[in-house]
Amino acid sequence: LTISFVGAKMVVASGNNPMNGLTTGQLSSMFTYTTQILSSLMMVTMMLSGLAMGTTILLGQAIGSGEKKLCGNIIGTSIMLFLIVAAGITVILEALVVVFTKMLDTPAEAFDQTVAYTRICGGGTILITAYNLLGSIFRGIGDSVIPLVTVAIACVLNILGDLLLVAVLLVPRLQNDRDGTPMQLL
Repeated sequence: LTISFVGAKMVVASGNNPMNGLTTGQLSSMFTYTTQILSSLMMVTMMLSGLAMGTTILLGQAIGSGEKKLCGNIIGTSIMLFLIVAAGITVILEALVVVFTKMLDTPAEAFDQTVAYTRICGGGTILITAYNLLGSIFRGIGDSVIPLVTVAIACVLNILGDLLLVAVLLVPRLQNDRDGTPMQLL
């Protein structure tokens, strides 16, 4: 049953990607470059998610063998390890975002916006890592429903947030700034 919930989580989470593409496609070229940087960040996030699965396995083994003290050690060690790794990735991304943006030959008119947007998204690495680790802990103790429900709620909120913040608030403002007329959406 856990495998099916993990698979369902991946399907639900993948609903964010088309919406992100749809909303960012309505904007300037800045988001094309930002999306490329964030795709690399997504690969790092998926790697961390895979590593967090090790916590699930270790917890399942400890619970199965009745070693409750070991469960606490596994959870505590995992939290510290992933906190350090996520903080390190966040610091590296924040420090090197300008370098990454230059490597993509981002046009000058989109450069500052790309850096700012990537910094905002990169700052969320700690939260994404925390979610993945908590989901792994819940699955390790035998509860795969809470992580699935949580990611479903997050997916819906992300889609609604993208539509509201980007399509409704940001795109018309950018269009008005450009030529003084409101942009027709969809």
